[in-house]
Amino acid sequence: MDDKNERMKAVRQKETDGFLKYGFFIHFVPDTGDTPMVNIHTHCLPQSFDHPDIQIVFPLPTDIFYPVLHGMVDQIREGQRFEDGKFYYKVITNFPVKCIASTECGRPVIRVLFPDPNGKFPGENGVNELYRKQTDLLE
Repeated sequence: MDDKNERMKAVRQKETDGFLKYGFFIHFVPDTGDTPMVNIHTHCLPQSFDHPDIQIVFPLPTDIFYPVLHGMVDQIREGQRFEDGKFYYKVITNFPVKCIASTECGRPVIRVLFPDPNGKFPGENGVNELYRKQTDLLE
């Protein structure tokens, strides 16, 4: 088996291990274009917790997005439902996030939007361009 197949086999095993241990796993898809946006999302939340998977489309460092996603899943385990168009204040300390319905590869997800440094969200007048791009590629 070639090196690429071995790497894919190792990735699939990590996914299986994550699902068995936590009830979900996280995919990180780096940007492939000319913007710094990335696609970070969960898998298996519908099966494990009857909740849509969570997606972030923003260039957060791994030491930020992993705790955010794990924290949201912890809240889901406790009964929290993240819903389209609502703001949530216990995802990241000291500022709200907004959740919107989206799709990722044809499956429904809840996308988490972060406010710009002035507290503006995509769709609001004067929002910083990088933060506005969080709603690009809504399927």
